[in-house]
Amino acid sequence: MSKYSNIGDPFIRKALEDYKSKIDEKKEHELSLSTYKVDKPWGYELWLELNEFYAYKLIHMKAGNRSSL
Repeated sequence: MSKYSNIGDPFIRKALEDYKSKIDEKKEHELSLSTYKVDKPWGYELWLELNEFYAYKLIHMKAGNRSSL
């Protein structure tokens, strides 16, 4: 049984199961922001925090790339 089984939304539950421990491992302290980095073809994402309410990311795009945001 997952420690996130109380989360009703299956998409959020899966994200927490897949990434929360990786993000927390990159924190100096439980209240610190993470330095978990995900490289992308267009740049990278720094996943600063992830919980059942939000994903807090810093997105860095290389010059010349475009985004749909």
